[in-house]
Amino acid sequence: MLKICMGTALLLLSMTSMAQARDLSALQTAVQVSRQVMEGAKSDYDADAQQVAASRKNMENARKQFAQSQQKASESQKKYQQAKARYERAQTALDNAWKQ
Repeated sequence: MLKICMGTALLLLSMTSMAQARDLSALQTAVQVSRQVMEGAKSDYDADAQQVAASRKNMENARKQFAQSQQKASESQKKYQQAKARYERAQTALDNAWKQ
């Protein structure tokens, strides 16, 4: 009877350690898959962060260019208004000369 109990105990012990080995293998696989997913996500994050930095730089350059364009347009408008005023004075003078 003792031999049967010992045999059964050894069988149960070996089955338990096989189950634990399978659990360890499954856990190791889960860790490896999780690591791969994490590394892929990190790679995506790094690429997106670089894109954000590049976009921010482009936006800052566009703002500077916009400000310069606004300034140039303001100066051009002022020159146009001055030229228009000179033209109107000259045209008025010519019209008056023809009337006399």
